[in-house]
Amino acid sequence: MPSDKSKISAKARPLNQVGLLDSLETFSDSFAPSNGTIRYRFRLSSSSTFQSSLSGLSGNGASLELLGSNNRRIAFSNRPGRQSESISPRALEAGTYTIQLRRPGRSRIRYTLNLFATAAEPDLAGNDQASARAITVGATPSSFIDAVSPSDANDFYRVDLATSGNLSLNLSGLTGNANLRVLNNSGTEIGSSATADTASESLNLNLASGSYFVQVLQGASDVNTSYSLTASVTPLKLIGLGGNNTLLAFNPNNTNAVSVNVTGLGAGETLQDIDFRPLDQQLLGLSSSGQIYTIDAGTGVATRVGNPITLTAGARSSIDVNPVPNALRVVNDAEQNFRFVFATSILNTDPNLVYDTTDAANGQNPNIVSIAYSNNFARTPGATPVIPTTLYGIDSTRDALVIQGSTTGAPVNPNTGRLFTIGTLGIDFGQNVGFDIFTDTNRVDTAYATNGADLFNINLSTGVANRLGSVTVNGTATNVIGIAARLP
Repeated sequence: MPSDKSKISAKARPLNQVGLLDSLETFSDSFAPSNGTIRYRFRLSSSSTFQSSLSGLSGNGASLELLGSNNRRIAFSNRPGRQSESISPRALEAGTYTIQLRRPGRSRIRYTLNLFATAAEPDLAGNDQASARAITVGATPSSFIDAVSPSDANDFYRVDLATSGNLSLNLSGLTGNANLRVLNNSGTEIGSSATADTASESLNLNLASGSYFVQVLQGASDVNTSYSLTASVTPLKLIGLGGNNTLLAFNPNNTNAVSVNVTGLGAGETLQDIDFRPLDQQLLGLSSSGQIYTIDAGTGVATRVGNPITLTAGARSSIDVNPVPNALRVVNDAEQNFRFVFATSILNTDPNLVYDTTDAANGQNPNIVSIAYSNNFARTPGATPVIPTTLYGIDSTRDALVIQGSTTGAPVNPNTGRLFTIGTLGIDFGQNVGFDIFTDTNRVDTAYATNGADLFNINLSTGVANRLGSVTVNGTATNVIGIAARLP
């Protein structure tokens, strides 16, 4: 606590008038045997930050209490024995307040009391959406310290998202009751938290691109309430493809998705699959006419890339980018097998998909409806050593996880179209399946798949599918026919 000025009292009275408090006041005194309660009354001329400490205690110590003008308790400290007491910094409005000391028993107890007040910082947050404080929030949490009160009951912050993301909010350090809300650009509430007393508030929301308003509002409290608002925004890990040309952004542990309509497709076209290109994190899509598109994940705007690929009519096709040569693999349940090399814009027609002669499924017709490469992270072209990748696929007829080519692509190259079985999924997968692999910064692979509205984790060693939950939009389960894992 700052050192400013002090007063040494010869004898503390039951009620001591401090007067205007605008800096540090120190009182060193003791309880008389006949006086078990001592009060210090002070006045604040403007909104202020106040704190207090009680130290140098003898005997069995004493408690420290801050009271409002109506004698309502604002803060209290009562530690065992002669330990020091303190009231942490808090915002108080202009007015009259009382510090009350109480001692146990009747012994003469010495003490030193510090009272400190300084004018409050200006209110940095706006009082409505129009005047909201614009804040820049990223993956690293940012903190904003302020206060609400009966005369300043609302603080607004504006968060602008260029693309979909998860907004995480925590309201803590409360000295009174305050609540938390999030509004969209039209002022509609999309999330709220309202706990009792000084308990922290928290929200975790998946949001589409746009402007949002975080509102801190005075709760059931008639005193100034200081707070610390911590906010972070992280990209949503998974982008799903809905059956009606929509992008569905969500996290594996929070499958309430936000949707964006895809625009710019040709007449009558529907997207069949999507994937992120590791080299530049560009979202790609393949349409029913074989046309490749780049897609803005935030706005849904699609742009044609090159000429269409000639696909078997009615076939279910899937795409995934091989991160090593930066080439797009295209396969379908009609056994077609293509490679589109971005650097040259050359489309290679590889041998059709077939189960290897050494595989237990040799002779069966493959029905590969979705594919994904492991080690899914960006490479520097020409860099050595080359970190290999494995091409996995889902056969919806056999409900099995397979690999195209050998593990890590050698000795059997995936360009040969030869398939090898990993294991059964344990789930009846349909024709419209999403599948992709997320590789974290430690190069650990986690595979995700969708079947209808259900999201699964796929064990790449055994093929076993473990259900994580259902993808929903506004609480309604939504079918996901493709999935793309965003790079970390």
